[in-house]
Amino acid sequence: MTGKKNRRPVSPHNINLQDPLQGRRWLQLLEPDPGCGFRLKPRLDVPQRVMGFSLRSNRFGLRGPEDDQGDDVILGTSFAMGIAVNNGENWWELGLPGAGWMNLGLAVGFREWNDLLGRFYRGSFQRAWLLYHPNFWAHCRMYERWRQNGQEIFEALRWRRDLFGCAQLKARRIWRRPRLIRSGRLLRISHGGLPMEIDAEYTHLELEQSRDLFDRNLRILGEILSRFREVNIVRIRVKQEAVPEADGNEILAATCRGYDRWFEATRAGLAHLPQVRVLEEPEMGLENFHARDSHWNAQGNRRFATWLQEQIKPS
Repeated sequence: MTGKKNRRPVSPHNINLQDPLQGRRWLQLLEPDPGCGFRLKPRLDVPQRVMGFSLRSNRFGLRGPEDDQGDDVILGTSFAMGIAVNNGENWWELGLPGAGWMNLGLAVGFREWNDLLGRFYRGSFQRAWLLYHPNFWAHCRMYERWRQNGQEIFEALRWRRDLFGCAQLKARRIWRRPRLIRSGRLLRISHGGLPMEIDAEYTHLELEQSRDLFDRNLRILGEILSRFREVNIVRIRVKQEAVPEADGNEILAATCRGYDRWFEATRAGLAHLPQVRVLEEPEMGLENFHARDSHWNAQGNRRFATWLQEQIKPS
């Protein structure tokens, strides 16, 4: 898989998977899956010019270590998958040994992780490493909607891959952008000489208004984690949480308080599992994220990999 030769290359400095035209290229790497919504096409080898970063998938249509009989399993969404940096720069390539690990990270919900675990993992269920991200709950809601819809994932969630439709969507976003800036929903800041844009309501959900969603899906997560002898939950701090207070606003502050409420509710809801240990990732600054995209850059991946190596050292 090398992408179409007539495509304009994406600059590594302009990576932004939320951009409809870049997102289109990402969606073209996926294939529908009736059990977990989607997976990457197996054994992809995408050069940097297509997405702004090179990318490979393994035989399972997943990313990262694929020892399906190993002791350690990684769960999580896109940060667990490792995207937006070149091959060789992802945290799992830098921080994990080749054998003994399986990465089931995929940007789906908990029910879909359970499907992946049942289909592909044949190991000892010794340790789970859950990279907790605030988007967990938005993904659970999204994939519940897909399951209720009964259609293939692209149709159910209206994921556009056609050039005309994506161009229209980008034009609408450009038209809305000044209004979002005026309202404070979109923050424009400068960090390290780079202009950055921050969605102040990124994956924001009100916990009390989503209590049924939370309870349903926490039960599924608890069932998954209860199968492992040890569980390590690593809270991922997102780009919004790295914004200096002087550059933020009340919208962003409320969003970040919401992240805390969801995480504390999750930790409390899993407290009955004695094998669970909660870890805080190393502090990340804006310099560890892409300027336009929400994911870690190469520096952020290195920082997380170094921290993780300390956590997995034999005691």
